[in-house]
Amino acid sequence: MSSLNSRPERQFSNSMRSRVPGRTLQGSRQNKDHHLMASIARCTLSIRFVSHCCLRAVRIRRVIRGETSFEAMLERLYPVNSRASLPYELVPQWWFGFCADGCARLFPSMWRRRCLFRSLMILDWVHRIGIQPTLNVGMRLNPERDQGHCWLSIADRPFCEPGGYLRPYGTVFHSGRDVRYWVSLGAGLTSSSCAVAPPLVAETGL
Repeated sequence: MSSLNSRPERQFSNSMRSRVPGRTLQGSRQNKDHHLMASIARCTLSIRFVSHCCLRAVRIRRVIRGETSFEAMLERLYPVNSRASLPYELVPQWWFGFCADGCARLFPSMWRRRCLFRSLMILDWVHRIGIQPTLNVGMRLNPERDQGHCWLSIADRPFCEPGGYLRPYGTVFHSGRDVRYWVSLGAGLTSSSCAVAPPLVAETGL
């Protein structure tokens, strides 16, 4: 009697054993296909971004030299493509930052403004694929010399920024349209030293 009851259990356990390897193999193939497609997408984006840098580098330099406010610079970039919805995780961030920095080094007038050039160059491209990062402008106010830096962020995390999270630039004191302004006060300065209105490019130390 016990052998009759155990026979269906054996058949069930054997059938489950035969199914598990197949499912595991199928899942591994799907993961490989997913990684392959993601790698192809990253390679395609990398090649297209290099082409974009070659075509738009002079344009970005003219935007920086011709405008006095960051909002005006953004208005002269490519508008955000609302029809595209590429996940920003597919963007090879280190490669984008490296290429944009390399373009900035081609123009001696942009050497001190590499961070701004890099940020605008990347913004100009990712807008075309439906990604909309925020431009951050940080200022470190010191009695001797003010310092400024620009970087991009998505969901409060740096985007294509080789330095990672930027703590030295304090807190946000003004938020505009797609632009946030940060300030960090040096020794001997108080909060009254900060401007209430968004600063011009010349006032940020960039």
